[in-house]
Amino acid sequence: MEAPGESTDFPGPQSTSLLDLDGPADDGAWQCRDRKDRVLLGGTVQALGGGMVLIGDLALGAELLGGGVLLEEALLLLVSRVRSRERTCWMGIAPEVELTPALREALERNGFVPPGPGSVFPTHENAPLLMGGRPPVLIAYVERPQPGFPPPRPRLSMWSEPGTSATPVPGLE
Repeated sequence: MEAPGESTDFPGPQSTSLLDLDGPADDGAWQCRDRKDRVLLGGTVQALGGGMVLIGDLALGAELLGGGVLLEEALLLLVSRVRSRERTCWMGIAPEVELTPALREALERNGFVPPGPGSVFPTHENAPLLMGGRPPVLIAYVERPQPGFPPPRPRLSMWSEPGTSATPVPGLE
């Protein structure tokens, strides 16, 4: 049995060979930096209770303005860090956040979608339409899929064309 505020599954990576996440601090501020100590992505998070977290004030560093794998990894680190500290089922983007096309694409590749009746999540729960009394721009279910739901499909941007795959490693099937 898990204690309140704890998850039994691994929350995800806390750093990568290229990135490190500072925070979130007590005020919710966080920054993702590369190994040259350049801020690549930053913002705030606010725990709303009931397993919901609102992401606000997202800002891209110059190195990530065009998007790419590092931006997706930075977002994954944020989700992982928040999940490691607090029981989190849903994360939403605050309505006042203006998303660049690259940031919107990276969020969507990480499972964030516009809230509404057409949105599908790997849970029997309905997605909250309001977070902190306001509708989020995008929302994601960040817990493990519930029984009866398939695991999420990998959404990798490193492949140049849809349907392409990595070269198979001999001996692995």
